[in-house]
Amino acid sequence: MRGWLLLGALGQVSSCRDRAAPERPPIQRPLEDSGSPAPQAPQTPRPLGPRVVLRGPGHAPVTVSVEVARENATCTQGLMYRRELAEDRGMVFLFREQHHLQFWMHNTLVRLDMVFIRQDRTVLGIVKNATPRTDDIREVPGDSRYVLEVRGGFADRHGISPDDVVEFVDIPDPDRPPNCD
Repeated sequence: MRGWLLLGALGQVSSCRDRAAPERPPIQRPLEDSGSPAPQAPQTPRPLGPRVVLRGPGHAPVTVSVEVARENATCTQGLMYRRELAEDRGMVFLFREQHHLQFWMHNTLVRLDMVFIRQDRTVLGIVKNATPRTDDIREVPGDSRYVLEVRGGFADRHGISPDDVVEFVDIPDPDRPPNCD
């Protein structure tokens, strides 16, 4: 029975080939260029979502699309278990108040740059290319309120440095709870 179904299907294919091809519409040649641009369909802007923009004297503005960590569960998990992180992606951690922040790379599988940001939204310092899967403490001297994690080497590739200005875009109420403890 299985062979009969296969032959039946093949018979249909061959009978389709025997039919006359449908008529095609005539080819239309483009009109000569009148000098005015052809009308284009309006494009709907793609929603960008939350992002962080870094501005400094040594580089053009750099935009990172971010996941926002503001609740303790998200803050604790961070970027652990991720196998890759795109160049223009990251995570921003929002803390309740400015204090000396420390991070580790426990179960984090990719190298990260950690950009520590003061309450006035300027870069305090950067931990570059943090080694994955370690419990070593990562920190910079001083107090910060926010931390941006991006792919390792990001700061060097884009010229990010201390005192660069940081702007939060489409991050709802970054200074209001809930925030990481």
